[in-house]
Amino acid sequence: MNLINKTMEKEGSENKVSTNEDEGSENKKNHELTRIIEEQRAEICALEEKIEVMTKGIKMINSSTNVLGELLLQGKRSGDSSEIGFSEEHNRTRQVSPTRRWIAASSKPG
Repeated sequence: MNLINKTMEKEGSENKVSTNEDEGSENKKNHELTRIIEEQRAEICALEEKIEVMTKGIKMINSSTNVLGELLLQGKRSGDSSEIGFSEEHNRTRQVSPTRRWIAASSKPG
């Protein structure tokens, strides 16, 4: 009977060691998976923010395209900016000075 008890105790202690090793292995796996999940969540947040910025940009472009299309359909001149927030007063007082100057060539091309 003592031999059977000793054998059972020995097997029980081996199982405890094996179980502890398995738990340690499981804990390492869980820790690694948790780390990977957190990295993925951070990446998702960054990508969602990028999508939001791009969506806002696209909405602005579409809005500007619609306004430009309406102006073109109305046959407005490019200098007529009264429909986009400028007054006629501002358009009349604006003076454009030419910046083009002609410079004489110093030598003839050869």
